[in-house]
Amino acid sequence: MAAASSVLQSRELVTAVLAYQHGIYPDMRPFVGLKSPFQNPMSLRVVTVEGRHPTDVAFAAIHDVMAAWYASVGHSRVWKLFASLPHMRDILILDAVYNGDVSVLELLHASDAKLLQSMAHPLLDLAALNGQVDVLAFLHLVVGHTGCTSLAMDVAAQYGHLEVVRFLHDHRTEGCSVWAMNGAAENGHLEVVTFLHTHRAESSLEWALEYAAADGRLAVAMYLSEALGTDDECSTRAMDGAARNGHLAMVQYLHHKRYDGCTAGAMDWAAGYGHLEVVQWLHANRREGCTTSAMDMASAKGHLEVVQWLHEHRSEGCTTSAMDDAAANGHLEIVQWLDKHRREGATEWALTWAAERGHLEVVTFLVTHRHEGHVADALAMATNSTERGRGVQHVIAYLHSQVLPAP
Repeated sequence: MAAASSVLQSRELVTAVLAYQHGIYPDMRPFVGLKSPFQNPMSLRVVTVEGRHPTDVAFAAIHDVMAAWYASVGHSRVWKLFASLPHMRDILILDAVYNGDVSVLELLHASDAKLLQSMAHPLLDLAALNGQVDVLAFLHLVVGHTGCTSLAMDVAAQYGHLEVVRFLHDHRTEGCSVWAMNGAAENGHLEVVTFLHTHRAESSLEWALEYAAADGRLAVAMYLSEALGTDDECSTRAMDGAARNGHLAMVQYLHHKRYDGCTAGAMDWAAGYGHLEVVQWLHANRREGCTTSAMDMASAKGHLEVVQWLHEHRSEGCTTSAMDDAAANGHLEIVQWLDKHRREGATEWALTWAAERGHLEVVTFLVTHRHEGHVADALAMATNSTERGRGVQHVIAYLHSQVLPAP
């Protein structure tokens, strides 16, 4: 008993004994189910619709756990963590790189100079994505890590990390691709665009102008247009893209300062996305006009005011796709207006698609006022629909009442 008591009173002996015990230390349990937030290097190119990189979303969840652990125990148990949960080595290093925790990287490198060098992940690419220039400098100048590709400058430029772009240009040889300038232009990073144009040769000013125009980045477009000069042609895609996304000021600038013009697609897409002011301006100031796609797309997306304006001021009209797609998307007002004011009509797909998607009011209108399509076919489509929500059930009940005679 005395011997056992002596052991338990010795911190060194207790630590040695516990090292042979099974289980996970309580402070490390939150790490058991964690997986690496970085799997595919090519995912660095991806951007979400909201503008937040999916890698950032993945790392945020990891960092919440890491930050809480550091706040509790500091850095004193890092090596114990690696011994207990080997998969956490890469995760901890990736978190430090992405979130700029140079102190953790210095601690690891001081204890094992080969640890960071042996990491197979492109650590410099990852640091560049999140603008961690201090991490870049440490990995390049101190560690000598080789995990860098042209993606580093590409993604740094895309997200406006000018100091990272400068560092990579000054210290690395991987360079970048045309996507560095394109991404910087698309996201409005004028200083990065200027630097790349001045110091790098990989970019295409014409292509970059198209990206800037499509996203309404007027200051960038003005710079690129001046750099191109009036003798160098861009393409009609610049004004087409600006019109599609509703950037009237950009359309006007390109009209007055460039000679590249646009195509009928400019008005078509502006109409399709409901940008009536752009449609009206193109009608008044350009000669390319539009096609039946303008009213077709505006109908499909429910832009009644645009449909009415095109009907009054343009002669291209529409096709049966206008009512078909409006019905499929549940735009009853559009269907009713087309039925009253246009002669193109619809096809059997108008009723079928509306039934399949559960648009009861549209189905009722088509059955009552149109002759295209067959109730039995629409009923079969609705019955087999994968969208078996409440709306589809109501459509099925209604169509049954139209097929079966009243008792």
